[in-house]
Amino acid sequence: MPIVRGVNRLLTWAVSLVLLAGCATPETCFKPVGKRGLTPAAAAVSARGEGEMVTWGGMLLDTRNLETHTELEIMGYRLDGCGRPLTQGESQGRFLVRQPGYLEPLDYRAGRPVTATGRLAGVSDGWVGAAAVSLPVLDEATTRLWPMPPPPSEQPVPFPLRPYINIGIGGGSHVVTNWHVVSCT
Repeated sequence: MPIVRGVNRLLTWAVSLVLLAGCATPETCFKPVGKRGLTPAAAAVSARGEGEMVTWGGMLLDTRNLETHTELEIMGYRLDGCGRPLTQGESQGRFLVRQPGYLEPLDYRAGRPVTATGRLAGVSDGWVGAAAVSLPVLDEATTRLWPMPPPPSEQPVPFPLRPYINIGIGGGSHVVTNWHVVSCT
C-alpha cells in the first residue's frame, strides 16, 4: 500500500510540473486597447473613432514599402484575450496599418497572423479586385507578428485514427498523443 501512495504522489507532482511548464510559455499576453465594438468595417462605413487608439488584428494580405513608411493591408478578425486574431471566425473588414520605416516583406508575408495597435487616422480609398473600397487606417502603429499556424497536414490529430474493437468488459484504452495547455488564465 505505501508503494501505491508513493507512486500516486510522484504522478501528482509530475502532472503539476507539466501543467506549470505549459503556463510558462515565452509568448506574452497583452490586452487589446480601445473600444471592442469598433471594428474595421464599422470604422470604414461611418469614419467614427478617428483619433482613438485601437488594437485590431487579422491575416496579413499585402505588404507595401513606400518612401517613408510601410503599409500593411490586413483582413480583420476578432481577437482573443491575448490579442491573437481568431482567423477561423467571420472577418470584420479590411484595414491598413502604416508603420514608419521599412518592414521586410519576407517576414511580413501574406498569410501571417498579425496584431496592430495604433491611432485611427481616418479612411483611405483602395481596391479589392475591380471594386473600390474604403479602408480605415491605423497610423504609426506597432505590430506583432504571430507564429504561422501549421499546415492542415501537419496539425496534430486529437485521437489516433485507427480501428477500435472492444470485446468484453473494459477493453482497450484511448491515448491522447498531443496534449497542449491552451490557456492558463
